[in-house]
Amino acid sequence: MSEERPTFVSHLECSATGERYEADQVHGLSRAGKPLFVRYALDRIKDALTKTRSRRGRRICGAIANCCR
Repeated sequence: MSEERPTFVSHLECSATGERYEADQVHGLSRAGKPLFVRYALDRIKDALTKTRSRRGRRICGAIANCCR
């Protein structure tokens, strides 16, 4: 697939120190030797979702909206 798709990843964060790392680069462990957590831009996810008329879509949109509050 050659189509670009948004990932909504804002940055990576060291699980021990909270140090931030760029999301568009390949990383292994943090400088502290700890795993990196992926942090998402929840406000952008919320804005990108479209409401659907299906029951499943309403449940998913509601769950995401609750996360974004």
